[in-house]
Amino acid sequence: MLTQRRKDAKFSLEVPIESFVSENIWDAPHGFDKLGFDKLGFDKLSHRAALQFSQGFFALTKLCALASLRQNRNLGVTVTRRQTLSGKAYLIGAGPGRPDLITVRGLNLLRQADVVLYDWLVAPQLVAQARPNAIQVFVGKAHDRHKLEQDTITDLLVEYVRAGHHVARLKGGDPSVFGHVAEEAQALAAAGLEFEIVPGVSSALAAPAYAGIPVTSRGYSTAFAVVTGHEAPGKADSNTEWNALAHIPTLIVLMGLHRVDLVCTTLIAAGRAASTPAAVISRATTREQRVVRATLADLPAALHAANLPTPAILIIGEVVGLGAALEWFVPSLVEEGFEAFEQIEQREL
Repeated sequence: MLTQRRKDAKFSLEVPIESFVSENIWDAPHGFDKLGFDKLGFDKLSHRAALQFSQGFFALTKLCALASLRQNRNLGVTVTRRQTLSGKAYLIGAGPGRPDLITVRGLNLLRQADVVLYDWLVAPQLVAQARPNAIQVFVGKAHDRHKLEQDTITDLLVEYVRAGHHVARLKGGDPSVFGHVAEEAQALAAAGLEFEIVPGVSSALAAPAYAGIPVTSRGYSTAFAVVTGHEAPGKADSNTEWNALAHIPTLIVLMGLHRVDLVCTTLIAAGRAASTPAAVISRATTREQRVVRATLADLPAALHAANLPTPAILIIGEVVGLGAALEWFVPSLVEEGFEAFEQIEQREL
């Protein structure tokens, strides 16, 4: 068995080994980054290599070498591997709920991660795609409870990456749309750590699509805006201009289910027609999807009667009127649904 140690790294490579993934997309900004082991400072390897290293209190053993094994298992393998062996964070958008709406890159990175920090609205079928020996940490937040506060989540992310882990930070929807991605990326950058933002399918677009509602349509709407319901009218120190938003052709409100009354009355007071079509889409893209349609004036009462669960989005505009004819999604044909917050907490114990 050959062991060779680089002077500038706290690890050793040993051979032989016999199974690993054929392709690795870590740190490949324009596709797959093909690197020979000679670039890592090693002469030759047989069929596999094991990387062992310890760093801080997150000591670990992890597979390092990834290669395409030839059928004759000779030494001329092509290895795809990071030139630097420090940790890295991948801030991944997991999509709006249905697990197969994650991007290909997001899924590949998830499957290779050492650590998975995942939110409540990430499909359990996606979390199950992590490696069997990956560390999984539930860091979910709901409107009325937080498993961890955001500052704690950010600190945890930085600690894992600093310790040398590749971390998949799984967020519902798109991480850049009200997903705290800026805070987490800023903390990683301040610590001198590598990160990548992996876009996802935002519920702001997916939920209307699954209800048959295009957010723009010629003759109906040439613009749309997305706003968080946490900035509902009347909130102290809010800089959201609801008077201006009242005149956007299509308005989408995320995380606003418990503030619909206030949003509707404010928009009407700002000049939006009370007869404007509106809809609330609950648990979009899953077997639990439900849609309530009404006019802007009647929506609060209709919602009260429906008692929809979160997550839900509110969409307002003439395009909502197209939904009745264009509705195509049949929730009963889908197996996946959101997991109860309490159920995830119990599983984590």
